[in-house]
Amino acid sequence: MVAKSFSGLLNPNDLTPGPRLIDGSTIAALVQQNNTGNTGLTALAGGGYTGATPCSNYINEFTTVASANDSAVLPSAIAGIEITIINSGAQNLRLYCSTGNQANLNASGVAQADTIIPQGGGTATYITIPANGTAVMSATSLGRWKSQNY
Repeated sequence: MVAKSFSGLLNPNDLTPGPRLIDGSTIAALVQQNNTGNTGLTALAGGGYTGATPCSNYINEFTTVASANDSAVLPSAIAGIEITIINSGAQNLRLYCSTGNQANLNASGVAQADTIIPQGGGTATYITIPANGTAVMSATSLGRWKSQNY
């Protein structure tokens, strides 16, 4: 059996609350996500949301951040997910949140953009992780990431 990727977990049909049978591949993917890490990641050169390197595991270490604000993107925020992003690169890493959370639909059925609550408060669509810095991102509710930078 091949487990779903972490991003595959964010299908609203997989995460419907209430009693029901859960596909074994969804459980396997949750276990994998909570016990795996990516090292040696390269942030998108030149930065920006489009094409940004996805943070697809519980721990994501970026070793190549060659220019200021090269970028990465979080998966859609589903309450309870926690992801660690380590910037071992030479420059600041810009971390974006998802712009189309398929599990967070408005009344018209349109996917809503996620937001980040930076450590200092407020809301944002991205945070900056300095070289040799770490951010722990916690999805505190549907569509909302809270950052803790170290």
